[in-house]
Amino acid sequence: MDSRDTVSAMFSPQIEKIYFFRSAHGKYNFDMQLFQSVGFQQQIDTFPYVVQLNQPLYVQVQVLTPDQDLQLFAENCMATPSANILDPMSYTFISDGCPVDSTFLSLFSSSQKQERFSINSFAFVEDYPEVYLHCTVLVCNSTDPTSRCAQGCLPPPSRHRRAALGAEPRYNVYKGPILNPGYRRPSDVDVAEEVEENRGAQVPPGAVTSLVIAVLLLLCAVVTLVGVIAYMRMRTARKELYMALPTDDLE
Repeated sequence: MDSRDTVSAMFSPQIEKIYFFRSAHGKYNFDMQLFQSVGFQQQIDTFPYVVQLNQPLYVQVQVLTPDQDLQLFAENCMATPSANILDPMSYTFISDGCPVDSTFLSLFSSSQKQERFSINSFAFVEDYPEVYLHCTVLVCNSTDPTSRCAQGCLPPPSRHRRAALGAEPRYNVYKGPILNPGYRRPSDVDVAEEVEENRGAQVPPGAVTSLVIAVLLLLCAVVTLVGVIAYMRMRTARKELYMALPTDDLE
């Protein structure tokens, strides 16, 4: 039997659509995708997806259904360092339908069953090696003027109306992971800052003089030691030149 062997395994991130079914509401297929540009033509299918700091992320969330009377609404969106939307470490960029990040841009979509937006990655990617994007979405009847989707952004003074008018069920969708190639652990940052500080520091003149004196004394000690070793070797060599020769006894 072989005493050594090699085993391997692989994983593939889940990038399929998310399916929900609720009685009296129908079957909803939700999809969250990232795209290469604002034209939303080239979809990103390979994950983990590597982004640079301050790079725009183009996000599309949609409900896939032939029903033309439905409307999608992204109520809350956030980034977390895991696939768990309840992760205590999170960065919210949409809250109650209102953008709360300065780089957030709502982008046009010809379908009311889609929401498109962009957000710069620096807002959350710089703090974690990888992040996931999450959105809590809901589907409304597009012809109902009192639906939660019709309300849109609810700033803090108006959020008390949501309990009365927003009876639609919520669903969670996510996409990731998104990787930051320039991420550095806090310990690495501290070391880098210390090196940068020391690089620009100036040595006092007194310290320079003391350093020069110390170097000269060290050189003197080394020269003296070398001289002593050379002298001892010379004495040993001279002794070996004067060796007593054996004599034969003459009868």
